[in-house]
Amino acid sequence: MRYLEASEDDFGQAAAAFLRETTADGTVVLSGPCPRCGHAMEYLITTSVVKGWRARRAPAPTVARPVEEMCCTCEQDHPGRPVDYLGCGAFWDLPLDS
Repeated sequence: MRYLEASEDDFGQAAAAFLRETTADGTVVLSGPCPRCGHAMEYLITTSVVKGWRARRAPAPTVARPVEEMCCTCEQDHPGRPVDYLGCGAFWDLPLDS
């Protein structure tokens, strides 16, 4: 399958079935087959932010993210893929409450 930046409504629905694991640092690892190419992939969602060298007096405000913008991260070859890219080009929104 050639690399193609594309999205379809059912990509997010398919990704909602991905296996979810939470690491000790709170990162969520989603794993499953890409909805477009079918290759195994993992996608990381982190809720932590690296702070700069200056201390802050108040914590940074949190922003609710109703969806996570995801893309295919498979490592299989897809002709036409730009150098240093991963995946087949598929992208989608995944509701975080799914």
